[in-house]
Amino acid sequence: MDTVDLLRRFLKADRSGNWNVYLGILRETFPFLAAVGHNLYTKVYLYLQDLLQLQPTNLDVFTSFQAGHHVLRRTDRFWAGLSSDLIIEQVLIRCVKATEGLTRGRGMLESQRSTWLLSMTACVDINEAMQSFTGFLFTTSEQHKDMTAAIQKKHEKT
Repeated sequence: MDTVDLLRRFLKADRSGNWNVYLGILRETFPFLAAVGHNLYTKVYLYLQDLLQLQPTNLDVFTSFQAGHHVLRRTDRFWAGLSSDLIIEQVLIRCVKATEGLTRGRGMLESQRSTWLLSMTACVDINEAMQSFTGFLFTTSEQHKDMTAAIQKKHEKT
């Protein structure tokens, strides 16, 4: 098996939200993780066993995952699926390092971290209310961003 092909198929399964391919990739990846000594990642075998038991034990979750909801999407684009750990990295870490985040002029006491983290849900509600009030909404497109007219025009010039 070609490891590049394995990685390519993993990215395709993750980005497109293809549940069956994702499970197959997890199964195929296990020997590589064990062989290179990533012992913590060999827990993927237990994770895979739990996932394979979803259909008989929790049909609603299984059906949702079959529909591609095991990945998160920040846009409605087909190729925009991201794993939950990547979303946490992108969103939470970005917020922590932002000007008003925890690492910029704020203390790091437990109470301050808790207050900051718990206020994030209120911030989302405020953001949505402001978008609704002003009429300026964050919207997405079904098309890939490189297919927009502006990008196509730019490519024609080069």
